[in-house]
Amino acid sequence: MSNYQLGIIDKIKQIPSRFSRKNKEQLLSFVESTLAEIGIKSQRQISKKILTHVNLETCPENPEYIIMAHYDTPTILPIWFELLFKLVGHTRQLLLLIVLLGLLELADYFLTNTVLLILQFIFLFSCLSLFIPNKKNYNDNTSGVLGLLFIAKKISLDEKLKNKVKLVFIDNEENMLSGSRALKKHWNKNNLLHQDLKIISIDCIGRGKIPVIVRNSPSELADDLKTEFSKKVNNTKLINMRFSPLSDNFNFREFGAVNISFMDKTIIPGGLYIKHIHSPLDNKVNLKNINLVVDVLFNTITDLNYNSVLTGI
Repeated sequence: MSNYQLGIIDKIKQIPSRFSRKNKEQLLSFVESTLAEIGIKSQRQISKKILTHVNLETCPENPEYIIMAHYDTPTILPIWFELLFKLVGHTRQLLLLIVLLGLLELADYFLTNTVLLILQFIFLFSCLSLFIPNKKNYNDNTSGVLGLLFIAKKISLDEKLKNKVKLVFIDNEENMLSGSRALKKHWNKNNLLHQDLKIISIDCIGRGKIPVIVRNSPSELADDLKTEFSKKVNNTKLINMRFSPLSDNFNFREFGAVNISFMDKTIIPGGLYIKHIHSPLDNKVNLKNINLVVDVLFNTITDLNYNSVLTGI
């Protein structure tokens, strides 16, 4: 691990929760100064409607790739959500809803009114955690922020690459993807989006055994990334989630945007889930996962002429 990586990790660990605007500002200021130190210009795009969205993007002249990661962090989900995700998976949201409704019907049929009342109280009490900011968010999505900053260091070594890749730190992904939706409106208004752009989000890349590429529409980029990841990890998965959102790539699905995460297998075969997100147990990441994503993306955005740059950071 390089001094650059160690310095970034140590600093971001001091801002584990980015739920309040104050904590978000601390993170953004650090990212801006880090990018400036390696010669990469950045600017903020601010939108104020129901929520304030502060998105930070680098400023290439003619980008071919947009790589994004959300920097905001969530509140705490009730523990039974974790159990449902482990049973069914984040990649099968419709089945998750069916299972949940089925459990409610079974409870209503088999249990007495008194037991149901007790369970309803427990359910409502557990939901109070939704108002508590999570203080441990190493995978979701500190891992994505680290990934962007590691990529930034690599592309900073070559002016052509700096002009080829736009890096974007997204706000309010945890609020129904509203930050990336606001940014998309800004880009559309200024004619900055076109079908030739390759758009990638990285979210929860620091924990899990299986690289998962998620698309929501036909995407040659998804196929290319599946090929590149498969060279390094045999069990790489490519999933079409269609109308089910997983991360910020969903707002750019008409451009063939994809998301990259690491996941694990569910109890019910065929599904994949992200372990311990929105939980105080989200307290560690595997840097090998993050560096694998960084290397695959770097190989994807560069051609053979730039392979000498891939010596590390």
